Amino acid sequence: MIFSKLFRKKKWQSEKVSERLAAVAELDKDVIANKSILHELAFNDGDEKVRRATLEKLNDFALWWQAFRNDHSDNIKKNAERIIIESLTGVRDTNLDAKLKVQFIEQCNKTQLLERIVFELNDEALTLSTIERLNKDVLHFRAITESTLSDEAKLSLLANINDMNQLKKLAKKLNGSLLSHVEQKIEKLKLDAEKPVKLEKQIRLVLAQLNALKDKSDFSVIAEKQAEIENQWQQAVNDIDILENEVKTELLAKHQKIVATLERIQAPLKAQWQQQQEAEQLAHEQQNHFEQISAELAAVESKITQSIADDSEIEQSQLSNDINTITHKCNEVSLNDTNRIELLKRAETIFNRANQIPKIKQSILLAKGLLEKLQQLPIPQDLTSLNAIQSEFKQLKKEWQHN
Repeated sequence: MIFSKLFRKKKWQSEKVSERLAAVAELDKDVIANKSILHELAFNDGDEKVRRATLEKLNDFALWWQAFRNDHSDNIKKNAERIIIESLTGVRDTNLDAKLKVQFIEQCNKTQLLERIVFELNDEALTLSTIERLNKDVLHFRAITESTLSDEAKLSLLANINDMNQLKKLAKKLNGSLLSHVEQKIEKLKLDAEKPVKLEKQIRLVLAQLNALKDKSDFSVIAEKQAEIENQWQQAVNDIDILENEVKTELLAKHQKIVATLERIQAPLKAQWQQQQEAEQLAHEQQNHFEQISAELAAVESKITQSIADDSEIEQSQLSNDINTITHKCNEVSLNDTNRIELLKRAETIFNRANQIPKIKQSILLAKGLLEKLQQLPIPQDLTSLNAIQSEFKQLKKEWQHN
């Protein structure tokens, strides 16, 4: 008896459908060991009722999706499809996360299912990508006229509609900015139909503006304006193939002739302008050199000042070398005469100051001594005490001014 109990099959393994259904009802799906059992029953049990009951118990989107794709029972497939739709539209909770939702939409090849849920996905980006994937005029029309998509999303869909009849139908259903956008597209299509005539007029106007430059005398103005007009020309000729060959040939030849004439007329003006540019460039270069050498002199002067302030020794030979190098540079690089003289005088002044560092330090030392004596003078409280220090104060002041 005990031996027979040891080898008795589990209820979920019973040959009786009723016992397997009872096992499905009894098994706790949250117990890890039971999950594999339930998965086995959901996809491999021979009875449709057991598979469906197990799927209902597990209530997991990924499993319903698998059943929808692989189960051989039409009833289970239909039920799975219903639950998938309810899950995707938020009617039913089946542990469907955003990533799995996107994965399903991207992989699902059942057009009718996608059409049923496309406007109930509660995800604007996903709705848009699904509409674009299905690529049906009727869906585009519904999305723009009936859906709850944002105006921005609807505008993105409108960008792909270029059929005049479709746009006219939309214009009857829309208002506000969307209607304005549709009307603009309609107007653009009309303009495109008139484009050859307008393009020819545009090109002839550009050529007239280019030809008018022959009467200008300022080369910089001519060059700037010609570059602007040539840019307009290049943009216009991108579509020149829509014109008749005879008109196209005429316009291209006229442009070539005007450009050749402008080159001939502008040659002397260009030479004069280039001379002026070279002079300005030289002045700019001279100014840069002046500023650079001024900075180098300031650095040397700063070393001298710091040496005095810190009462430290300064390497006279190095200082002389630095000033000599700067002086040599003044004579080598491009500078105007005024700036060159100014820099050379400044270099000489700095050199002389460097030679006077001992005197300057002695003067600073004396100044410190005078300050100490001044600090030692008592602060007068009345006229008598003021008179008492007046003579000494005047003497210290005189020595300070002299120093």
